[in-house]
Amino acid sequence: ETIAKGGKYVYVVRRPEDALLSFYNFLPTYCHVDGLSVEAFAEGIFDGLSHSGGLWRHFSGWLAEADASDRVLVLSYEGLKANPLREIDRLSRFVLPALDEPDRAALVDRALSLSTLDYMSSRPTQFDDHFQFDKLKLQMGLPADARQRATKVQRNGGSPGKGKQLLPASVRKILDDNWAASDLTRKLNCPTYDDLLHLVASLQRQRHPSPLDDDDDDDDKGLKEAIRADPRFADLVDAVKVRLATARKPVLTFALVDHLGTLRAVAAADLLKEALEDETSSSLAIDVIHLELESTFRES
Repeated sequence: ETIAKGGKYVYVVRRPEDALLSFYNFLPTYCHVDGLSVEAFAEGIFDGLSHSGGLWRHFSGWLAEADASDRVLVLSYEGLKANPLREIDRLSRFVLPALDEPDRAALVDRALSLSTLDYMSSRPTQFDDHFQFDKLKLQMGLPADARQRATKVQRNGGSPGKGKQLLPASVRKILDDNWAASDLTRKLNCPTYDDLLHLVASLQRQRHPSPLDDDDDDDDKGLKEAIRADPRFADLVDAVKVRLATARKPVLTFALVDHLGTLRAVAAADLLKEALEDETSSSLAIDVIHLELESTFRES
């Protein structure tokens, strides 16, 4: 409600579990705090020690503004990871709408090359907060010669879905309870983060389309990104691989539960088929039975 009305804004959402895990891996090291458990860290964040504890209100406000105005472009971390070329193209059209296409293509290619992990890893001081750390270290009670220890470029970090796998159940419950208590369901009809991803994909197609978008609803990339980001999908792939190894022929029948309402079992089955075909180098037929039984992917 308080943003300047004449500007353009780019807002990036990320799955709360992944965002919290990333914050935990960065902030204690940045502040030279050792031995802090993730449970204690989460308790401090959500008890008011950081503005980051208001993540859901932040989501709600910015997405409502994006729904009402063309001056806010919402991107998702998951979308940027899954298809950086498409999202950089979308960003370029938002920031520089009058750019001619040859210049746009060159700009997008350059931005893509400068945002790779290899490029960023080779220039770590360009992507850490050493300048801010140097300004704040005395306020944090650190000696004047303290050096920045944290980095935001990590080869083993940034994988969508890792937070659900690594965070303890007590911390995941805090996140789930905060989401349930927020107005994201009431105002935006987003009872889960995957529903929010679907909303982001819809807003992108409606207000900030890219020629690289896939217009087929059943094969919508935003929906597939949500499925890929769910760690339960990886579990499903592993379970079906075990069954495939003992099957007499490469035909599987299983049930996928549509745990989001908007995510189609057909899309999940298509991704499963792709993953299995890549690993087995063989063609598979998958018969999908869509059962709305409970809120999870389940093999049966």
